[in-house]
This record gives sequence, C-alpha cells and structure tokens, in this order.
Amino acid sequence: WDPVKRLLVLALLFSSLNQAEASSATDPRLADRMDRISLGFLDRPYLADPLGEGTGARYDGDPRLRLDGFDCTTFVETVIAISKSRNSAETSRRMDRIRYRKGRVGFETRNHFPDVDWIRNNTQAKILKDITSTVDADATLIAEALIEKDEWYKLLSIERLSGIPETEKEARLTELRGLSVHHGKQLSRVPYLDKRAIVARPEILARIPSGSVINIVRPNFDATKGAGTHMNITHQGFAFHKSGVVYFRHASPTKDPVTGKGKVKEELLLDYVTATLSSPSIGGINILSVR
Repeated sequence: WDPVKRLLVLALLFSSLNQAEASSATDPRLADRMDRISLGFLDRPYLADPLGEGTGARYDGDPRLRLDGFDCTTFVETVIAISKSRNSAETSRRMDRIRYRKGRVGFETRNHFPDVDWIRNNTQAKILKDITSTVDADATLIAEALIEKDEWYKLLSIERLSGIPETEKEARLTELRGLSVHHGKQLSRVPYLDKRAIVARPEILARIPSGSVINIVRPNFDATKGAGTHMNITHQGFAFHKSGVVYFRHASPTKDPVTGKGKVKEELLLDYVTATLSSPSIGGINILSVR
C-alpha cells in the first residue's frame, strides 16, 4: 500500500472506533442537563401510575405530563423529555414519543412493560441504546421471561380507570379487560450486570456513563398473582457521577422514615446494589444510554 493511503485508512478506522465508543454513552452536555433537571425534582413525592392519556381518554384520563410527583418510569421519561427540549410544547411531544409506540397516544400503545415495550420501542426510535455489555462483558448475564400481556389485561383493576364517571366504570373496565384478545405473549431477553460481580469489583460502576438509565433486573420475576405475568424489570432510575462517585437517582416507593411516603431520592449506586444481595429475585442492573 501507498504509505499515505495506509495512514489515512488507519486514521479513519481509529476515528470510527472512537465515534462508536463515544456514541455508546449519553452525550456529556445532555447528561449534564439531565443531572441539573433531575436534581430539581429531589424530594418530590412518589405517585403510583400518575400519568395517562389526558382529559377525555377512554380509560385513563390522568394528565400526559405532570411535575408534582412521579413513579420510577415517569420520572425517567420526564427528565429525558425536558432535557432534550427547548420549550414546553416540545417537551410534551417528546413525552408522547417516549411513552407511546411511535408516539401514538392510547392505552394500548402505551409502553406498559419496560423490557418488551419501553426499551424496545425507544431503542427502535433511537432514543435509547443498550450499553450493558460495553460496560463489562464478563459480568453480563441474560434475563429471560415470557411477558403475558393478555393475562395482564385480564387482571387490570378498576383503579386503572381515571376520569371516568362512576356509573360507567364497571362497563369500561369490562371493555378494557376485553382488549386482552388483541395481545399475546412476548419473550423478553434483557442483558444485565450481575450484582455479585459489581459488589466484588466496584470499579465496574465507574465505567457507567453519567446520565445512563439504570433498570433493576429481576430475572423471570413471578408477578402472576397481581399482574398476570412474569417480568424482568421492576424499577428504573439514573446513574450520575459526582466527585468520582456514582449515584442512583430515582423515584422510590420506599417510605421515608420522616414523611412515611416515597419520594425522588439519590443514594450511592454501590450501596443500592449491595443491599440487593439479600434479595433472591434481583439479579443486577441493565444500562441504557440516552441518545
């Protein structure tokens, strides 16, 4: 080869490898905005299932955006939407893109399940990217579960309905449960970092890019009694770096000893993972970058 051409090829290859590596992490400027915005939500109350399809919705008339309280998923969605937007109108549009398949607002198109809906649809929309194995391939395992959406629909309770006249709730619930015929079973496969490997080698956490979404993985967790299905992911939040330490910021349902209520909080990610060693169902963490 011509020496000049060889140097150009090597330079381009090196550049592409650097770009590929960089693209696996959340952009530092976006991560910084997410950090600042989510900090502003610390101590906001935990609210179970606070969002819906808005006024006039067929089943869930809860607002499509609110800032006074969150569950774990709506906290993550809201922070991402605000951080990537220039104004409130754009925030609302981004929320719809994150919360619904192809941004089409409706109960059936909502990303109800983190693994087969939320992650899958937002990965296809190039909003998220799974980077778990790039953090530590040796510590990566795969969780598998059969998500039975049809059974989940059949077990939906009347509390799922919001903004519906009391006289119509029973009929509307029967209708909602009947949607089960449109939904089947989906296999979920989720990569995760083994909690035992993290505790044994805490330096793994330093390789998680700041601003990453952290999913708590419970491989094939049996939630059939209440939800009608097994699942792989039961909680979500963010990883942020501060002074060389990685924190887990999340909307936690765990009751605060003072207020007796859940809230948005942060804690050392290593402490959180270490505490899960006593849990027989939690396997570790899945990691996503925000694109």
